[in-house]
Amino acid sequence: MAIEKRSSDTMGFTPVQNNFIDNYIKDVDGDYVKVYLCMLRQYLISGNMPDISVIADLSGLSRDKVRQAQRYWCQAGFFSAPSKAPSVQSDISLDDRPSYTPTEINASIQSSNEIALLFKIAEEKLERLLSTNDIQVIYSLYDWLGLPVEVIIMLLEHCRCLGKRNIRYIEKVAVEWAQNGIDSIEKAEQHLRRFEKRNIDHKKVCEQLGIYGNPTKRQAEYIDKWLYEWNMPLDVVLLACDQTVNTREPSFAYIDAILERWHNEGVCTVADAEKAIQRFIESKKAKTSGNKKPTQTQTKNSFHNFPQRDYDFKQLEHQIQENNLKRFKG
Repeated sequence: MAIEKRSSDTMGFTPVQNNFIDNYIKDVDGDYVKVYLCMLRQYLISGNMPDISVIADLSGLSRDKVRQAQRYWCQAGFFSAPSKAPSVQSDISLDDRPSYTPTEINASIQSSNEIALLFKIAEEKLERLLSTNDIQVIYSLYDWLGLPVEVIIMLLEHCRCLGKRNIRYIEKVAVEWAQNGIDSIEKAEQHLRRFEKRNIDHKKVCEQLGIYGNPTKRQAEYIDKWLYEWNMPLDVVLLACDQTVNTREPSFAYIDAILERWHNEGVCTVADAEKAIQRFIESKKAKTSGNKKPTQTQTKNSFHNFPQRDYDFKQLEHQIQENNLKRFKG
């Protein structure tokens, strides 16, 4: 039951609920008790969820610790969870992931059925009993990254379908989702549809080039640039791939040069691309024709200017024989 606002300043004290004393104070972490009391006092004064930095100053605890405890008490029903506008987190680092004690995680499981369900489904998706590190990471997706349980379940299913059950891979994908503001079922569905289409497009381009398998990181960057940065239709990209058939060593760089030229020429359809190909062929022919040297007429030199004579070879042979006979007789 959420606490109603009262003026603790005018009362001179801060009233504590019996539920807190009877059911929580014995087992809960001592730092969580400090956060609860500080939150309670500030909440009774303003009627709003106090800022984490204020509670951190009052309790002497870190902001991460306060945030964990705040989430815990809201889940337990002592406070109304603060509403937050969805935002894109661009400065997330895996090195900043907080560490949780088993007591903290167990307390969260006991106070929230959806957290307990999350760990159960995670075991089914990962097809193994969760290790201590698995539990730490999965809980951090909820507590640290702030992803809703249903979104985390979609993320786990997505990784399972890719055959990626490594917890580090899952954590990396979760950080990317948080950085891109994917914090609802609708946004996750949109992202997964785009992801699937991208994979299909990559596969078609690679198969057009005789590559059967996933493209390399560099090849994927080329394809993404053509399709999503330059917004070239897939059919146009495939036509550009066809232009490499007769080349000695077809490459992504060669296709990139073709598509860059088409992009600068404003090519948007296959018909536009075919016209561009024809213009290129004609310009190449014209260039080749212009580079041919004119045929030169042969200039006669002194040898060619020497007067040519006609000889009677039979007469010459007869004369040689007569000369040889005379020498022999002589």
